[in-house]
Amino acid sequence: MQMPEIKTGGEGFGYTEEEWLFRQNLRKFCEEKIDPRFRENFDEEQSKIFYHEAMEQLGEQGFLRVWVPEQFGGFGQRLTYEMILTEEVSRACGGLAINAMENGILGANMARASKAAWEKYGEDILSGKKILAAAMCSPEGQCNYPEQADLGRLEGDEWVLNGEKAYSSGGTLADVLMVAGMVNGTQYRWIMEPGTPGLTVTSNPEMGTTPTYATLTLNNVRIPKGMAGPSNLVFNNKPNVSLPSRAFPLMVCALSMGSMGAAFDKTVEYLKHRTIHKTSSFILMQNQDTTLS
Repeated sequence: MQMPEIKTGGEGFGYTEEEWLFRQNLRKFCEEKIDPRFRENFDEEQSKIFYHEAMEQLGEQGFLRVWVPEQFGGFGQRLTYEMILTEEVSRACGGLAINAMENGILGANMARASKAAWEKYGEDILSGKKILAAAMCSPEGQCNYPEQADLGRLEGDEWVLNGEKAYSSGGTLADVLMVAGMVNGTQYRWIMEPGTPGLTVTSNPEMGTTPTYATLTLNNVRIPKGMAGPSNLVFNNKPNVSLPSRAFPLMVCALSMGSMGAAFDKTVEYLKHRTIHKTSSFILMQNQDTTLS
């Protein structure tokens, strides 16, 4: 679909001229680099290569850090840029859009929750060299966090985690996992890598459309105290939802808009080129109609 001509202030849409230019550059990139490889998304082995290469290409262009605050190594632009990123990437590949969005929004959340984790992984996440995936839903309560059982307890300088996370987008190919869970009414985020003792990551494709979705089982997983922190989601009658958490519903809307936009464009393209072939049965039906008349 032809992009609208750039106008002062992005009239009618609330975009600045810079944001329109960002959208155009990003769409061109996705059409050239991501869309041709879309089918690799559905193969378990190919998807790992595809996602890592695509994320690194997005990182090289600076797309993953555009919304992240400057003090964390980002460009500090307004949230509109992150929504454009999510919408445009989802036009080519919805699963990849989720992980591109998570590298930015969850990356910023990680930076606030754990200085040690951000110093270890931050630059690799913003450059796309490592994929960050979240694991937040639980069998009990799903995303209604107050219904979830406590996931961790603090023992000295270590967290000990036990429980299950039912859904993790990109969990099977992630290099870094952010596991969310409750402790005495407050949600925490623990940062760990696949292969951490006691952590099992299992492919769970029935939860999505690709083999990148995962279930996480934690059996006495030990995480250093410094690799975790509260997420600013407090439920003891003191709601205090952080900006990254408020941003997620907006990103889901952007993801849906991108997917629907792509489906609409493909439908229009199909209708413009659709032809009807007169098969033998069609010709026979015509002859029958002529005979009856």
